[in-house]
Amino acid sequence: MSIGKRKFKCWIVVFIMVWLGLAVKAPAAETMNGAYQMEDAPLLEYETDYLTRLSGNQTVYYKFKALQAEGVSMFAFEASWMSNAATPSMKIEICDNYKRVMESCMISGLKTGKTPKYQGFSLNRLEPGREYYLKITHTLSSEFYYTTDTDLNLNLYFIPFKAPENVRLSYNKQGRPVIQWSNENAYNTYSSLTSYDSFLVESSVSPEFTDYTSHIVNGAAAAVSFTDENPKSSKMYYRVVGCQYFHDPKDKSNITLMQKRSAVVSTEEIKKGSTYTVNDMKYKVTDDRADGAGTVTLTGTRKHKSDKNFKSLKIGATVKIYGRIYKIAAIGNKAFRNYKKLTSITIGNNVEIIGKESFSGCTGVKSVSVGKGTKKIQGKAFYNCKKLQKIKINSKVLSSVGSGAIKNIHKKAVIKVPSAKRNFYRGLFGSRTGYKKTMKLNKL
Repeated sequence: MSIGKRKFKCWIVVFIMVWLGLAVKAPAAETMNGAYQMEDAPLLEYETDYLTRLSGNQTVYYKFKALQAEGVSMFAFEASWMSNAATPSMKIEICDNYKRVMESCMISGLKTGKTPKYQGFSLNRLEPGREYYLKITHTLSSEFYYTTDTDLNLNLYFIPFKAPENVRLSYNKQGRPVIQWSNENAYNTYSSLTSYDSFLVESSVSPEFTDYTSHIVNGAAAAVSFTDENPKSSKMYYRVVGCQYFHDPKDKSNITLMQKRSAVVSTEEIKKGSTYTVNDMKYKVTDDRADGAGTVTLTGTRKHKSDKNFKSLKIGATVKIYGRIYKIAAIGNKAFRNYKKLTSITIGNNVEIIGKESFSGCTGVKSVSVGKGTKKIQGKAFYNCKKLQKIKINSKVLSSVGSGAIKNIHKKAVIKVPSAKRNFYRGLFGSRTGYKKTMKLNKL
């Protein structure tokens, strides 16, 4: 059977940059024949398709220049030949001007007509700005003596690439770190995605990243939230890695062409005894465990005593410091002394101790709510809060009220306590605390 009676085309796609079905679409090819001698090789331009015809056992050369710009450079080949039995093959090599082979691959036909598995290479290991040569060796099977022509379509691609920029750290509502970065440029021309095919965000307990965990993020994303915090560590380090891949739909392989790592960001180290400010409130760390069991004391505020807008103070059960949650276990001595603009105070359920003189001299305060966990109200805690008329104590574990704790508050103040603790608490609020006969101690 003659070659012309049966036609068999085998297309080999050596470079397909594809994502979500988006493929590289090459323009119409320009005919260019390679030279038989390396020194005569014609120059290939980037982003231009070239068509050449190879016959028999033949070697041809092309010349190209490695770009100095940062990005991914790669050759794409597309070959077809007419044959009913012959098995032509091509060896493709990248050489320097000393004929040293830098990269190589083989393209061959199969008698069964199956498309050969992808083989190829990128140009990222080449020295920027230097000239190199593409050597193509066309070989026929030794069992056939007639000439088989192969049409070769080749293209030299360059895809610009940037490292992740403007990496920053924030925290979500659960107190977990959120890593964000700039990803607004549609930088690649081969698809509708942004600057990268995908991102890796790496986290480590070591600034050297000797051991780290990687999170894969889609190329269109610009943030990732972490849940792998190590509770034994008081500091975590993060960096963002931009990745470009070759995606081959034939054998489902992903080959990394280029990776660029960003600068490192980290959580702050939280130390026992140190003071941190969150939402204008100052907290001293009394137990620096980072697993949610750590504790702090509220020591005061950055707000000025003359601030007319600072009328209501609500002390929560917990506070987030650099993304980690700590229980507010105490209010420090003299923490809010003489804040005369305050009118109401609410104390969280984890506060066990209300410190000495913590609210003394807050002459504008009219109401106070004490949380369920309070065990001690220390001396002069609410001393001279002249307008304080309503005190609500939700705690069933209160064990002591210090001397002068409610001295000089409103003479007709009403203190409400849990019904089961009324008799016991009546004993706690003796005359030494400032309690007067004109005051009332009622059930909640």
